[in-house]
Amino acid sequence: SKQHDAMSRALKRRLAAVSQSLSGGKKKRRQGATSVDDPSLEYFADPLSAPAVRKWRSLFAGSSVFVGSREGHRTVVKLCCRRQDGEDVLGLFAPGTHRVAANSAVSAAHSERLNAAIECVARTRPRGYANGEAADSKTLNYVCLSEERSTRRVSVVFVFNARRRFAAIDRLVAATRRECSDARVALHSIVAHLNAVSPHDNAIYGRDGAWEQLWPAAAVDGFAWPDSGLVRERLFDDGPLLCFAPPTFRQANLDQFASIVRKAASFVPSGSNVVELYAGVATIGAHLV
Repeated sequence: SKQHDAMSRALKRRLAAVSQSLSGGKKKRRQGATSVDDPSLEYFADPLSAPAVRKWRSLFAGSSVFVGSREGHRTVVKLCCRRQDGEDVLGLFAPGTHRVAANSAVSAAHSERLNAAIECVARTRPRGYANGEAADSKTLNYVCLSEERSTRRVSVVFVFNARRRFAAIDRLVAATRRECSDARVALHSIVAHLNAVSPHDNAIYGRDGAWEQLWPAAAVDGFAWPDSGLVRERLFDDGPLLCFAPPTFRQANLDQFASIVRKAASFVPSGSNVVELYAGVATIGAHLV
């Protein structure tokens, strides 16, 4: 549709502007750092100048550092939703603060489909959590999105500061589905995590919070997650199928992580007994046996 094409062009122009500003002559804040709103892109223009890389090189002199694709590599993101200065803002906290940095939701580092889904959620204008609110304020704390690479469908998790489901949740789900449909963004699933927290708790997911799969509707029973809520991934075409439930940790850059796993597998002799501690869904261990 003409509306979808216009939205797609606007998103691409916005990402192009971000990339151009990062590669151009921005004022330096620290060695290699650029003055940008999005804190995750601070070293986007020069990844080799990032503190972690400099530390690595100081410890392992002469070692090489591989830099993969800078744009479009992230397929997972966790964004905070805050009500600040009278507006509901979606994005990342500015370093050392609990204020959302301007223009930090859509990112050149995200996949195109992830950015499109973020734009759709932002247009629903969800009521964000105001810093300092008491537990069970019935406001949106975080939005977590992940893309299933093989289908390009996006899973959305809404994290509410609430103990029980309330009416605004269903309205948000309906609005999200409508916006994604209009923008031709394929949704994988929509999940609510009810995690009533105190103002002093920074945890995104809570151990005691309830999980509800809202679309497609399906029951969640403890650790038993419905098939329709699992994001399925393979690191390699002939590798094992990995199934990620919404609470499960997943690497944000699976393409790059696959290279690490392949290298690790080369160090394991054939026929070895392998024990992986804190294995999650066995993203590493399943490829070593």
